[in-house]
Amino acid sequence: MATYFTADMHYHHARILQWRPFETLDEMHETLIRRHNETVDEGADVWMLGDIGLAPADRIIALLERLNGSLHLVFGNHDKKLLRKWLGWASVQEKALVDGVLCQHHPVKKWADMNHTPLFHGHAHGSSNIAGAFDVGVDVHDFRPVTKAEILAT
Repeated sequence: MATYFTADMHYHHARILQWRPFETLDEMHETLIRRHNETVDEGADVWMLGDIGLAPADRIIALLERLNGSLHLVFGNHDKKLLRKWLGWASVQEKALVDGVLCQHHPVKKWADMNHTPLFHGHAHGSSNIAGAFDVGVDVHDFRPVTKAEILAT
């Protein structure tokens, strides 16, 4: 079973459009969903490292329900409690150790066992340059989830 990582979809977050190549939120949503489903098979695990969306939970969940894979939430600063309580998540946590990788939303300069454990994060939208830390956000990876091997090859 494949494992993918992603972050910072920002569903229903109108202000994000000023930094992305989309005219409308609907265009952004449909592109994110299409690229996700082109990449991820139904049986895969997808670790979503925060900032899923900025809207009432039911509007974000309607989009999440269209995504392939078993979705795990590592919540970010935009992910409200009602979204965290969605029963569709395979798991919900503030941080996780997945396949030898520390996963959390915010990049940090130091973390436990940083000499042996890479950090996958979101939040930075491509502006992070911390050694051993990798931004898995959609802005950095053609608006689609990526595998550990793809990330570490960058």
